[in-house]
Amino acid sequence: MYRCSSAYRDFQDSLAVSKELLRLERKLEQPPTSTQVKQSNGLKGGVAVLIVASFEGFLQSVFSERLQVIADQMERIDGRDLPESVWVHQVFESLNRAMKGHPLSPLNGPRSDRIPAIVTASRHVVSGIIDPTIFCDTMGNPNPKNVRALFRNIGINDVIVKVKPVFDRKWKTPTSSTFIEDKLLEIINRRNAVAHRAETRAIARADLGESIKFLSTLAVVLDRELCTHLEAILKQVPERTRPIV
Repeated sequence: MYRCSSAYRDFQDSLAVSKELLRLERKLEQPPTSTQVKQSNGLKGGVAVLIVASFEGFLQSVFSERLQVIADQMERIDGRDLPESVWVHQVFESLNRAMKGHPLSPLNGPRSDRIPAIVTASRHVVSGIIDPTIFCDTMGNPNPKNVRALFRNIGINDVIVKVKPVFDRKWKTPTSSTFIEDKLLEIINRRNAVAHRAETRAIARADLGESIKFLSTLAVVLDRELCTHLEAILKQVPERTRPIV
């Protein structure tokens, strides 16, 4: 049975900060007066950046939290009995990270320094242990491609398509087949324009309000899908027959 994660509750708390910034901006004139322009742009730019950071933090936290439920049962279940996509990702990604580091920050220095991490990762593989941190990587960008990859690593193909019916019910209106992807890209691109080029003047209040509603809705349906999927996996995994090495 679905219960919202702590990650989702924390996400709502984080969005509340952005809502407060937007509330302050809405007290200004529309359009803002010459003395209010900088304040308006600063508040709107802050919201554009914060909501994406909050969503990315949610994705990382919710995968860590939900996968930890499985990791806590490694004495009872064997990771090698989990769906192939889960175990393959655990094996290859844990060993790759131990040997090479994160794709965005490769390891430097002597290879001998990496041996302890390689030994730990190898022991996890031999013992059939799942490490939740291996499944939480957004690659610094919670765009549709990376959201799909997160869920594909646990056996859900094209999660955006899968959650769309539930999303539309919560959105309270039918949406186009590409609405979720298009809206998420729009929000990410707006953040990028602010963070990398300090472009804030073209941001509309209404767009930010809709973006907050969108991310809140998307987060809860992703949380539900992740919870339901992992619960189904746990029900199908047999009791461990091999001891942990």
